[in-house]
Amino acid sequence: MYSTHEHLLHSLYSFLAFAIFLLVGFTSPSHAEIITIQSDGTWKSSQRQSPDWVDCPGTIGDSGPVWTAPDFDDSNWGNATSPWYPYSGCVPAPGDTKPYIWMGSQSTPPLEAFFRKSFILNSLPTNTTATIFVDDNHQFYINGTFVDRKSWIQPDVLDVSSYLRIGENVIAFRTWDGDPQEAACGIYKHGCQSLAFNLTIELPDVPDYSCSGFQSPMDKGPVSVRKKRALPLKAQLFDENLNVLGNTDLSSIPVIQIVYYPANGEESIDVTDDALAVGRGTEGNQFEYDNVSQLWRYNLKTINYSAAGTYVTSIISGDSVEYQIEPTCTARFIIQ
Repeated sequence: MYSTHEHLLHSLYSFLAFAIFLLVGFTSPSHAEIITIQSDGTWKSSQRQSPDWVDCPGTIGDSGPVWTAPDFDDSNWGNATSPWYPYSGCVPAPGDTKPYIWMGSQSTPPLEAFFRKSFILNSLPTNTTATIFVDDNHQFYINGTFVDRKSWIQPDVLDVSSYLRIGENVIAFRTWDGDPQEAACGIYKHGCQSLAFNLTIELPDVPDYSCSGFQSPMDKGPVSVRKKRALPLKAQLFDENLNVLGNTDLSSIPVIQIVYYPANGEESIDVTDDALAVGRGTEGNQFEYDNVSQLWRYNLKTINYSAAGTYVTSIISGDSVEYQIEPTCTARFIIQ
């Protein structure tokens, strides 16, 4: 038997444990994303193909030569060699494991080497760190803008956030052997022209919203579809404080995703583009919110799905930059 004091303590501990459970179990964490761009064999490389490819010394912040622009056609460039081509006199020092790349695979080094790398960003970064090692000198461009010029004895560590944009981004380098004391523009020999680059991009935190559903009848396990029918998909979304999220709370309406798993075991296929809604004002693959029931609804017509196999439907974010749904709601239907 508990004494009165022990009973009070026991009740307090139980209450605290329950409160901690609520905080830990139901709070949706933010979803931060880190992207790393590193020099490797996917980079494009070339020698100089035109005299106007070089603007040296150049002015930081100005537009660079034509080959640095995002819309420049580099389809006739080759891929960089990675790891660094072991030309005599250019072998990395013992223990140097930086991701060096080299222009081509020829044993005779060029006077200059030009490198390009493109990548996609879905949101603007909150922080970036670019680290650059080049033998001997380099000019560094992002999206056609001149960012910096230094020599190998002065490794670059830069915040380049202001140069990046949503959509396609292009990093470009000109490297050459010159006066390492001044990072001068003059070329004095056929040299190593090797580049080691690392860019870490931190994107904004994205909240994770939780989902409850799908509701009956789609919560009973896989639904067998033998003829054309409509499948009612109904779910609720909650923020980190367990508040119900409606269409006025989200800039981007949640959408349906449908992945098909063939009956023969072949690779899965995203077949969302074939989705058709019936009975409501839904556009394309968007869910529609019902204010009375506080449910997100999508009445899926199965007419476009006839191949044998399992179809997994999910409700996902209409814009992963604004929010993500984790855990999401899923349902399955089977075509036999």
